[in-house]
Amino acid sequence: MGTICAPNYAKLYMGFFERNFIFNPDTNQHFSKLLKYYRYIFCIFQGDTEELKDFLDLINGFKDNLKFTCEFSKEKIHFLDMWDMVNESRLVTTLYQKETDRNTLLLASSAHPTPLKKGLPKSQFYRLRRVCQTTEDFVEKSLEMKSKVLSRGYLHDWVEQVYNSALEKPRPDLLNKSHKKEKQFSVTCVSTYSPRSHVVKSVFMKHWHILKSDPELSSIFKDPPLFVHKRGQNSKDRLVHANFFNKKKDNYPLQTLLSQMSMFECNVVAII
Repeated sequence: MGTICAPNYAKLYMGFFERNFIFNPDTNQHFSKLLKYYRYIFCIFQGDTEELKDFLDLINGFKDNLKFTCEFSKEKIHFLDMWDMVNESRLVTTLYQKETDRNTLLLASSAHPTPLKKGLPKSQFYRLRRVCQTTEDFVEKSLEMKSKVLSRGYLHDWVEQVYNSALEKPRPDLLNKSHKKEKQFSVTCVSTYSPRSHVVKSVFMKHWHILKSDPELSSIFKDPPLFVHKRGQNSKDRLVHANFFNKKKDNYPLQTLLSQMSMFECNVVAII
């Protein structure tokens, strides 16, 4: 909602505020760690409860239009999808779920590209592997994850395969940012997705050698194209429309329709 520049303006405003008041060494002397993810800030505060409340009152007093809330604990606290707990002077993490959490994973029968549906269980188990501090905790939480994924119609063999893949991956490797190799594509083929889109790709690749054999086109089409799909119309797009006839401005919708058809030199309009 609002103007197009509103989100960017808000980010610049908050960035200036945080740099000067929250991440400023003069005001956050009690923080040994400060991490930020969008509008959520995780920090390790060294001090008593009163000093933490004083800091909260301090940053809430700078601007009337900005108010910060704070959740703190000496034992454990949740941040995003993690429980952060103190265990023998060490910070241990495990999975956190809201009480209102529901299984909203995409159905396996949904009309989406197969690579996307195959990647969803993999991403869920890899996320669980990163969040859980110990392997034992990951194995325990994976039982519930398996039940959620299987209930959405995914194949048991595929679920077991991605689970074993996540189990064999060392957790430090998953915490490090991976660098994917960039593939070069001379042509990008964009089409509206349908359950039969893979047939178009298979036919295209079957006859790709024809383009490669042409002396002029072979220099242009060096590599096979990248097939990209855009979303087609769903039931909501077909049933819900925002364009209604204005009774005050347009009392004759049939005439408007005929005038639009005449733009395309339709022979039916002349007959009518």
